[in-house]
Amino acid sequence: MTLDRSTDPVAVALGDALVRRVREFPAVRSVWAAQVRWRAGGEERLVLHVAVDEDLPSASAGRLMQILLGEEVKLGRRHPEVGMLRTQHRHPRRHHRPTGPPGPGHGVP
Repeated sequence: MTLDRSTDPVAVALGDALVRRVREFPAVRSVWAAQVRWRAGGEERLVLHVAVDEDLPSASAGRLMQILLGEEVKLGRRHPEVGMLRTQHRHPRRHHRPTGPPGPGHGVP
């Protein structure tokens, strides 16, 4: 499979909706959309990758997807399917103690 940036109108609309709505979900740490194409068969779809700071399966990621596809972006027959990949975000500060003086980015949540 290959992942590419998408200029599909649905992908653009999802990006705009994410900017408006993601702050409602504090457990969601990052989200990005990609156009996925399977090499065998050429099937395509959009995939949202949602990294969350909570146990999987993530209720926040599921609710965000419901809102995006239920209230924000309407899919038609000719639009690509939209899937979601959920992963856990593990903040590095929770897993190790930095040594030495703080560098760029330290202290930023």
